[in-house]
Amino acid sequence: MQALREIGLNSIDRGRLNSAVGIEHMPLRFFEGWGTACIITGVVLVFCIFWTYFRFFWASKSTDYQSLLLYWANRTLGWVTLWNLSLVYLPGVMAGYIQLVWGTKYRPFPRWLDRWMKCRKELGLITLTLASMHMCLSAFAMGSHIVKYMLVSTVIPGTGGMKLWHGLKWNAEVSIIFATISLALMTIVGVTSLPSVGSAMSWKEWNFVQRGLGFSSLFFGFSHVMIYVYTVWDPNYKFNVWPKDLPPGALLMPILPLAVIGCKFLLMVPGVYGRLERIRDGSLDKQGSVKSGNGKVDVIGMVGPHTNGTA
Repeated sequence: MQALREIGLNSIDRGRLNSAVGIEHMPLRFFEGWGTACIITGVVLVFCIFWTYFRFFWASKSTDYQSLLLYWANRTLGWVTLWNLSLVYLPGVMAGYIQLVWGTKYRPFPRWLDRWMKCRKELGLITLTLASMHMCLSAFAMGSHIVKYMLVSTVIPGTGGMKLWHGLKWNAEVSIIFATISLALMTIVGVTSLPSVGSAMSWKEWNFVQRGLGFSSLFFGFSHVMIYVYTVWDPNYKFNVWPKDLPPGALLMPILPLAVIGCKFLLMVPGVYGRLERIRDGSLDKQGSVKSGNGKVDVIGMVGPHTNGTA
């Protein structure tokens, strides 16, 4: 390395000679880490498309093909975006409960959860792309007749019931505001995912953006959907009029983010949150005991089994 530096080359210690095979394959890498994220997105996309169009063609037997490519495709895209965003933060919530049960951070997670957690950055960037597409399509749809239910209507006197559509309803305005906030927060999180930006931030700053602002984007996205489809959740809504007993996608859309937010809220309960933080910062050791300030260990009991490894 000293010889390389003397001739003007930057050198990096990559370990022993058996690392040469991996180093030689580095220029041939092609989007490593994106496979799992693409598979998760593909599964969610197929389910949402199948449910939406199966209900549209088979259950409802609708013939409104004019709004099929823009309105229904955009709704499906929004559904995929919200569920993808939920799946970005779901593994972290699951990991918190697992660490609480095990009482240690030194036990490795299951392989499937480990792969899921490692692809959260890629999954989040895919979600940001889908959210941007959803925003653009929604802007185009605002100038179309298919969003008349979001507008305030006034019957013009003497015209035989002709309606004048003008302005947005209150729930549409609030929903759009929440959607804008959610997209803005997702953009901030996406920018900090760039290596050049993340390396210039402290761990506390990066953690605040990725965990705090990121989860806030999920909350505002969930609020955007709940306000947008609040009539579906109305007690007076006629649930028995579903074609073929298939509920609309608007009813299924908020379920997954609601579950993630609810589970995250339980982890934020003061007693639970304090114990989880002690486990993660190492003050609660792998035998389930708390290290006191005088160097002694106050045993509080074994919480769960332990195996060697890192979480």
